[in-house]
Order: sequence, then C-alpha cells, then structure tokens
Amino acid sequence: MVASFRLLPHETLAQFALLHPDAERFVAEHALTGTSYLAPYQAVAGALSERELVVLRALDPGATVEQVAKKLFVASNTVKAQLRSIYRKLNVSTRTEALLVAAELGLLDQDSRSA
Repeated sequence: MVASFRLLPHETLAQFALLHPDAERFVAEHALTGTSYLAPYQAVAGALSERELVVLRALDPGATVEQVAKKLFVASNTVKAQLRSIYRKLNVSTRTEALLVAAELGLLDQDSRSA
C-alpha cells in the first residue's frame, strides 16, 4: 500500500498530509516525500502519434486487445504494436500504468473515451 503513495506528486502528497493528523503521521512514518515522476513523461507525451493517442484513448482497463481492435476497426496486431510503442514512449510496462500516466498528463479527455 505504501508503494502507491510513493508515486504521488510532491504537491498531492503535501495536500494529503494536511487532511488529517493521521495522514500527516502516515507520511512521516514512511518517510514519504513525493515525486516529480511526470516530468520525464511530459516531454515524451508529445511524441505519441495521432493513432497511438487514439488507441490510448480507446483503452478500457478490462478490455482485451481484440476488443480494442474491433472498436477501432483495425487488426489486433496493429493494436499490439501501437501499445508496445505507447508503453516504450511513456516508459511504462502495463496498460494500467499507461492509463494513469495519460490521465495525469491530460491525454484522456471525456470526449475521447468514446472513440
């Protein structure tokens, strides 16, 4: 559980600590300082191609590659290749990580999720 808190940006972790004395104690006990983990992603996010953005926005956490491909009217191998490229560019290894980073960077807007 503590690992998740280590990934929070500095500002978010500071706001969390201010919510309640127990939260402040939790942050202190685990020596949580936050991170600026999004900094390297912000430059890379601009390197995503338009089709990679379409695939990223079409991802649903529980959907299979085949379901995403069907939704986008492309072959599943196309989606697989684009996902590999997205993961490499965002320096992540899972769909969940990719979606989290994309959401933090504002790459997923409400309208695009219905692509």
